[in-house]
Amino acid sequence: MTIQTPTSLIHPTAFIDETATVHPTAEIGAYCFVGPHCEVGEASVLHHHASLVSHTTLGKGNVVHSNAVLGGDPQDVKYKGETSWLRIGDHNTFREFSSLHRATGEGLATTMGNHNYIMAYAHIGHNSTIGSHNTVANAVQIAGHVIMDDYIVIGGLVACHQGVHIASYAMVGGCSGIRKNIPPYALIFGAEDAQINGINIVGLRRNGFDAETRTVIKRAYKHLFYEKGLLKERLQKAREANTSNNPAVQHLIDFVANADKRGICNIKEKTIVRKALLNSEGDTLNDESL
Repeated sequence: MTIQTPTSLIHPTAFIDETATVHPTAEIGAYCFVGPHCEVGEASVLHHHASLVSHTTLGKGNVVHSNAVLGGDPQDVKYKGETSWLRIGDHNTFREFSSLHRATGEGLATTMGNHNYIMAYAHIGHNSTIGSHNTVANAVQIAGHVIMDDYIVIGGLVACHQGVHIASYAMVGGCSGIRKNIPPYALIFGAEDAQINGINIVGLRRNGFDAETRTVIKRAYKHLFYEKGLLKERLQKAREANTSNNPAVQHLIDFVANADKRGICNIKEKTIVRKALLNSEGDTLNDESL
């Protein structure tokens, strides 16, 4: 056990395994469990009854609230006790009763980046790869092998199928069921089979996308999702329309072009969004049209 933390920062009822490492500035609350081969980084805080089960690394500035469980065995019948990891970056928050599991597969890891906010009772499954600056609301259930990129918002009670890829700056409405890949910048909603309901304009504004970029993203969505024709034809139209080689649009085109067998979320057909896109010229689209 490597502990240099002042005793005032570790409650006497906390259990810390002899193979664990705790940074001198970390705080460990009452009845916490820090299991074998775990690491608690600089200025991280474990509130009372929080658990790091095993083979879990926390970077700096993380906050783990009461009864959250990180690094438990994967909920996977293929798991046979092999050594696997949960690796978490910096400045993440895990609220009460949230859980993240280690990976299935010898030496593999479930990973998370920085500045994520995981709310109460949310679960992120084994072998998932979570980026940075994401918000996962209460009771969201994310299955194994899911990829979440950056700056994503997922509303409460969402269920996400294993192997799905959720791209950056997407927003998923509460109580949605995610069975297919979600493209960048999309607004997604639907209880049984979530659909694209438009573009996450508010999220794009808040994250510094200027008006010109928002407009060319809308134009690309028009070609990719709201016009008829084969996918390769719609991809070509989107490429041709991106005359400024805007990287945000190229990211969207690449995501759609390289989608795996799970496919892309469907479009909600009869919406004001669709009518606005189809009846507007790309150069005149404004934020209110979505």
